[in-house]
Amino acid sequence: MEDPFKSGVALSNIQLLGLAGDRSELINGDWLPMKNVDGYTIRAQQRRVVGRNQDAINDYNKALEIAPDNGDLYFYKGQTYVAMGKKENAIAAFKTAAVLFRRAGIDRESAARRWIRRLQRSQA
Repeated sequence: MEDPFKSGVALSNIQLLGLAGDRSELINGDWLPMKNVDGYTIRAQQRRVVGRNQDAINDYNKALEIAPDNGDLYFYKGQTYVAMGKKENAIAAFKTAAVLFRRAGIDRESAARRWIRRLQRSQA
């Protein structure tokens, strides 16, 4: 399974307005711009890019404590589990994302379902 976060792939157009306290925070993925859903999501994506997958999962979980109905967080969490080789966890995350996308009327349910099918085929 191809890593969805391979280097050179832009995840989104996030513009950070504040400066990190220390350059190493940015390099290591430790910079937390704010303690809210966006802050934890930004840090999770930073950590994922530098290969700190479990730390990224922990940040997605913190964001989900604040916004448990956010399908995007489950979707990103699923992609991170794919990169970790944890297919069952990824499938569970994508299933939750699909349900939340459907409830919210967001047209991303099909993307989550495609990930589920791809992962299920690779298990067979």
